Amino acid sequence: MEPIQLIILFLVSIFAGMYGVIAGGPSLVTIPTLIFFNVNPIIAIASNRVGFIGTCIAGLYQFHVKKNISYKLALILALPALIGSFIGAKLIINVDEGIMEKIIGIFTLSLLIIALVKPNIGLKEIKKEYTAYHYLAGIILSFLFGIYGGFYGAGIGTFISYVLVFIFGETFFRSAGTNKIPLLLLSLSASLVFFLEGIVVWSIAITIFLGSFLGSYISAAYADRIDNKYIKYMFLGVAGILGIKLLF
Repeated sequence: MEPIQLIILFLVSIFAGMYGVIAGGPSLVTIPTLIFFNVNPIIAIASNRVGFIGTCIAGLYQFHVKKNISYKLALILALPALIGSFIGAKLIINVDEGIMEKIIGIFTLSLLIIALVKPNIGLKEIKKEYTAYHYLAGIILSFLFGIYGGFYGAGIGTFISYVLVFIFGETFFRSAGTNKIPLLLLSLSASLVFFLEGIVVWSIAITIFLGSFLGSYISAAYADRIDNKYIKYMFLGVAGILGIKLLF
């Protein structure tokens, strides 16, 4: 890429990191930007996944400082997401992602409808006893989303937040912190595969890493000053755009 393109990508990554650390979906901006610059789609996805680690690290640190991470839930979801991501990254070269995109698009819009019908969901943490059903559902969904995160990944943070909100009763704000551990591990898993396959362009990956780290660090530092309902609106907006994009 040309130097001017890398500068633009850096600025775009700052913006993507600022909203992505809370609402998810930074790849909805960075991947299309790379494709606009005529970067091969597979290389764009691979390099973006490596760069996305910057958002995860910055967000994880800030949410840890604010004590807004449920570590038990994060670790339960992290392992299946990591395994799924490894599989998804392996499949990226050989599998048509269209079918998976349609399934996730339908799922996302369905959850969006539920969230709109139940306006209080995700605004207050729901204290409940987790059963084997909750853990099993969370593990299965994390594994499936991990596969998606490995071979494409746009909106993966939003998907994992939905698992935390709808199944485990977390608020949207707390889920934004908790999801950083599964996101970091699945990103590392996919990045390892992409590195071994030799499809990472490091100038792109490092540019996205630095931009997204900066944007995420700044945004997460002030995230607790935002009313939880506005964070929910951000989630719903990203989910709506993502669901429609995946379907159509």
